[in-house]
Amino acid sequence: MAKHALKRRGRIMIIAAGLIVVALVAVGGRLVLRDPADQEAARSTTATVATTTLEQTISTSGTVAAAESAEESFEVSGTVTEVLVEAGDSVSAGDELAVVDDTVPAAELTAAEASYEAAQEAVDEADTDATEAAATT
Repeated sequence: MAKHALKRRGRIMIIAAGLIVVALVAVGGRLVLRDPADQEAARSTTATVATTTLEQTISTSGTVAAAESAEESFEVSGTVTEVLVEAGDSVSAGDELAVVDDTVPAAELTAAEASYEAAQEAVDEADTDATEAAATT
C-alpha cells in the first residue's frame, strides 16, 4: 500500500510540474508573439507639452492687519489743501506729505504778537509811572 501511495504522489508531482511548464511556455510565447507596436507602447509614453495660464483661487476668512503703521500729525493746525503722496508710496523721515493752509494760524500768530507788544508797552509804561512816582515821593 505504501508503494501504491508513492506512485500516486509521483504522478501528481509529474502532472503539477507539467502544468507549470505549460503555463510558463504559454506566458513566454505570449510575450514573444506580442505585436511590436504593443511592446513599444508599453515601454514609452508620449505627451505634448504646452504653456498655459494657471489660475487658482483660494477662499478663506480671517483678519487682515498692517505689518507696520504710524500715526502722523502736523506741526500746525489748518486745512489740508494738497496731498503730495499716494497710498503705497515709500517715504522717509522729513519728506513733505501734504500742504496745509495756515492762513488762520498765521493770523492768530500776528494777533498774538500784537497783543504781546501792547502788553509789553503797558508794562514799560507802568514801570515808567512807578519810577516817576518813586522819584516824587
